[in-house]
Amino acid sequence: ASPPRADAVAEAEASPWALSPEQLAAYEAIFHELLGEARTALDAHEARDILERSGVPHEELSHIWHLSDLDGDGRLDLGEFVVAMHLVARRRENY
Repeated sequence: ASPPRADAVAEAEASPWALSPEQLAAYEAIFHELLGEARTALDAHEARDILERSGVPHEELSHIWHLSDLDGDGRLDLGEFVVAMHLVARRRENY
């Protein structure tokens, strides 16, 4: 496969939907702080507690949950949690 074109990379980095390394690290730290080392996913109750702190309306959080819980198991693994947190952050910034 050929490497991405420089203009495509610059466009992705300028997108409000792009996840910066700093954001990823912050979301990962929150996830691991909530879970500890023994488990690999947050249940709905645990995730709801952290997502509700955002102040985003419940109806929108429900939609974000459904977009983020990719396998539909009612829990968020690390990747799904990162998606949820990033969508909540963007929603708070009026995207």
